[in-house]
Amino acid sequence: MEFSTFINSTAVMTTDICANDGNATTVAQCAYRRGSLFNTHAVTGNITDVPLRDLPPDLEWPKLNPSFPKAVKMPMQLAPDTSLSNFTFALVSDARNSSIHQIGIGSNSTFLHHLVDNHLAPGNSFSYMAGSQSPTNPRDGHLIVGGYDKSSVAGTFSKDFPIYGPINQGERGCALHVTIDQLTLTLPGQSDIPMISGSLMGACIEPLDNVFRFPTDKLKQFKDLTSYDPNVVLPKDLLVIEEGLYYPQPFNGTLTFHIQGGPIVIIPSSELSWPVQALAPNGTKVTVPNTNVVNIFHKDAEENTPVLGKVFLSQLLLAVNY
Repeated sequence: MEFSTFINSTAVMTTDICANDGNATTVAQCAYRRGSLFNTHAVTGNITDVPLRDLPPDLEWPKLNPSFPKAVKMPMQLAPDTSLSNFTFALVSDARNSSIHQIGIGSNSTFLHHLVDNHLAPGNSFSYMAGSQSPTNPRDGHLIVGGYDKSSVAGTFSKDFPIYGPINQGERGCALHVTIDQLTLTLPGQSDIPMISGSLMGACIEPLDNVFRFPTDKLKQFKDLTSYDPNVVLPKDLLVIEEGLYYPQPFNGTLTFHIQGGPIVIIPSSELSWPVQALAPNGTKVTVPNTNVVNIFHKDAEENTPVLGKVFLSQLLLAVNY
């Protein structure tokens, strides 16, 4: 399961989802991209239906996927000796624009509230470290509810993130967002290239997204600056869950984000790009030869709203107190 600040419910993909998955070529690809699936047709034990009206509002989910068709209560195992009884799950049978089970950690998160109500956390807060998704140098991450790992922090926290509301670029609501007042692209042998300077761009922070999502103008600008060739494509039988920008040669550039009132965040080339990994028809992961991906989504951001995902968070510890 992955954590998402865009939703408040905990969404579980059911076995029915592969019948409605328009993104996967095979059932094996569908199952692998989502992890294990919940079989509603073979349920035993302590499970009860819950009225959908009991779910917290999730305004962003229906913009990308059909609304949740059903909700249930059942135990949730957190650790060998810790579980939540009667935890509410939203069941998902059609989610073509969402790839995996999601634990919602939005501002009205049922997961966070349940931990507090059961005296398993002192408050409606969390800290999140993304780790690294690099195939050559991966690094574990973590989520701590009600506190943070002091060993992960050098100095003081540098930014208080405003909570929920539309941001000044696009109309997508997000639990956490920042304002970028400078964005610089650095390429080998060239002077720094300002992509944002003298203007402001709001951006959502979302740990669910693996890659950056740029609005139309910034995506086009990046493609133009890096000589992006749309004819560099993958074999049709391969599946990539979040497609980035493909290049035939290694990409050695960096991006530097200046957060208004906050830190300067440098995304090194080792996090921004690596060889393409995809799912073969049998569901196994393969490396595509002679093709590299830059971790920026290949299409315009949803509602033209920029999103800073795991690649951005690989350089930070995110601490949130709702």
